[in-house]
Formats: sequence, C-alpha cells, structure tokens
Amino acid sequence: MKRAVLPALVVVLLVAGCGDGGDGSSAKPANPGSIEAFDFGFKPAEATVEVGDTVTWTNTGEQIHNVKQLPGAPAKFFSEAIDVGESYEHRFTKPGNYPYLCTLHPDLMKGTLTVK
Repeated sequence: MKRAVLPALVVVLLVAGCGDGGDGSSAKPANPGSIEAFDFGFKPAEATVEVGDTVTWTNTGEQIHNVKQLPGAPAKFFSEAIDVGESYEHRFTKPGNYPYLCTLHPDLMKGTLTVK
C-alpha cells in the first residue's frame, strides 16, 4: 500500500510545482493605456502608448484627483475632478512626451506618458 502512495505523491508535487515560477511571466501584461490615480501617485508613473490609443486614468484612491498636461506637451488634456472609483479617458493623436500631474496634489502626483 505504501508503494502506491509514494509515486502518486511525487506526481502531485511535480504537477503542483509547474507554474509560472512566481515571476509573472505567464500573467497577461497590464494594459499600457490604464493608469491608476491613487493616494498619492500614478501607477505606473511612466507609460508608453501608440498614437491613436485611448488612455484611462482611474481613481483607485480615497481622495478626489484630476489629470492635466504640463507646459510643453504636444497637446492639451485636462480632466475635471475624478471622484473615487471614476475614470477619465483621453485619446492621444499626436506623438511625443506628455508630462502630467494632479493639480490638486501637484507635489505628490506626477507622471509621464510617451506616445509613439
């Protein structure tokens, strides 16, 4: 009886060990057009998208936030207040670097979007 249990246990352990190795390589990559506005930062703080992509900023924090491009950006965008759980979307039609911030928390919340 013990001889039958040991091979079965080895198979179970081998199968349980087959995974992504914990490095996330089998996980689906995050949508580069999705950015979290949390208390107090943007995640990711730097993102790259393609011309024509729509970027969505979602407020996952507990404070109201907004999004506004900084001077020098190739085009202007500005959200009104984004309430907790709400989102703001903007479609980018011009390539370039778009530094932005939350005007309500400008010292804490800054990000950069690169549009190729």
